[in-house]
Amino acid sequence: MAARPGPMTSPSGGLLLLLCLGLASPAAANDGLDRHRARGPSLLRLFPAPRPADGYRVLAADAPGGADGEVRFRWAQPHAVALVRLTALTVAAALGPPEAGVYLTLFDASAENGDTPVDQAAGQPPRGRHPGDSHDGGLNLDLGYYLTTLEGPYFCPDHAACRQHFAAQAGAPAAGAPPPEDLHRCAGPADKLDVARQALFLLELVRNDRRYCGGELIEQIGVDLEVRKSLLAYLDQGQPAGVQADPHHATDVERLTRLMISDRWEGWDGSHHHHLHLRLRDLARGGPLPAGLQELLQREQILDGRGSGQPLALQAQLWSVGLERAVALEVLNQEGVRTARFRVGGGEWLEPDPASLPRLRAVVDLPTAPTAEVRCPLAVAEVERADGRREVLSAEVCLPPSPPLLWARAEPAAFRPGLELKAGRGRVWLEVPAAAAPLVTGLEWEVFRPGAGGPERLGGQGERHELSLGWRPAPLLVQARVLLSGRKPLLLPVFVADR
Repeated sequence: MAARPGPMTSPSGGLLLLLCLGLASPAAANDGLDRHRARGPSLLRLFPAPRPADGYRVLAADAPGGADGEVRFRWAQPHAVALVRLTALTVAAALGPPEAGVYLTLFDASAENGDTPVDQAAGQPPRGRHPGDSHDGGLNLDLGYYLTTLEGPYFCPDHAACRQHFAAQAGAPAAGAPPPEDLHRCAGPADKLDVARQALFLLELVRNDRRYCGGELIEQIGVDLEVRKSLLAYLDQGQPAGVQADPHHATDVERLTRLMISDRWEGWDGSHHHHLHLRLRDLARGGPLPAGLQELLQREQILDGRGSGQPLALQAQLWSVGLERAVALEVLNQEGVRTARFRVGGGEWLEPDPASLPRLRAVVDLPTAPTAEVRCPLAVAEVERADGRREVLSAEVCLPPSPPLLWARAEPAAFRPGLELKAGRGRVWLEVPAAAAPLVTGLEWEVFRPGAGGPERLGGQGERHELSLGWRPAPLLVQARVLLSGRKPLLLPVFVADR
């Protein structure tokens, strides 16, 4: 550990020398940390693949134009999953399947460690898929719009809500030529948006928030400006198709209008031409779930096939807490069933959890280890009916990759800055913790001097990124600018003048 310099005095007065081991810039980064973590890590659930009637779809992989489709970034808090699934089902039931089959599409949520997703290609430095902390906590979901078509002027599938989102768009390029620059925003009307379904989905989101959470769950809905214009014009025409009579309808429309944002200052005006960003508040933070969220989860259980007269089935849900995975198994519609036992992938049999009775349910812990491959073990329940007959139920559980990068964490307090002053010169350094090193993609020093309009940016040397600089006159501020996952910087002040 570097020694701390003692107080010093300069001709201009006293100086405050600050070795700041825990102060970070408000501009957060993709750093392996979950901003919503309270006393422990968030409970996350892998958003399930849809069944034919569920009313939403997922992508097999990332698509052209920035549409995100990696299954390993579909982790969300359970009530966030329930809210989106129930709302999508309502739209499907009210308006039927879209003519072009372009349902609401699930893009990115959070990484399994609760951080904003970070990509790492072989031999390449990590790269944040979104601005730092924008997808933390399993409470932020990118949802592709309901569309009338996936055809685009330059590539297909094109998930944008508009055809015109390119610079100097003037028709198809010559054969083999690349498309024009993608503006990542609609430069023309949202002419591919299925306005009726999109409006109903958003209104039902607001209604479900009101019903189950008193309107406290949804924080923001980021949309492209042209999408917002189309939706507001549609809502101005009266009650949309599929909306059931509700005395709160006008209030719901008013609240939706406030929640939908497209402003430039907060960064919503770009990269939302092909999806909306649903941001939820962490109502479950630090304690038991409110009663409304419990009811929301119970409604989702009905969606998943629980109900009188439904066939016997095995439900399997993949959960993760602090990168420790488990499969929650439950026998659904267990009328006439005496008992059951469970296992996953040929492991040991488990009896039902006594605390869950009369529900036949067990949670099977999975090995915790980094892995690059997808595994799909078979979950099995052996049930015994009241008449003594035995029956075997099964469900496949696909486990997404769990790369070592998920274990990297850039805790600001773990960085060890140092400062030494001698003979009119200063020497600063920063020791990067080994657990954070995989996320660090750049590091430079910012030196602010009297009379300068901005910082002087300098590179350090060696493993500690040491920098020697003149101290006459003394700087106003010296700080390390650490770039994490190629996104926003972490700023660590080492010296701050007291004037």
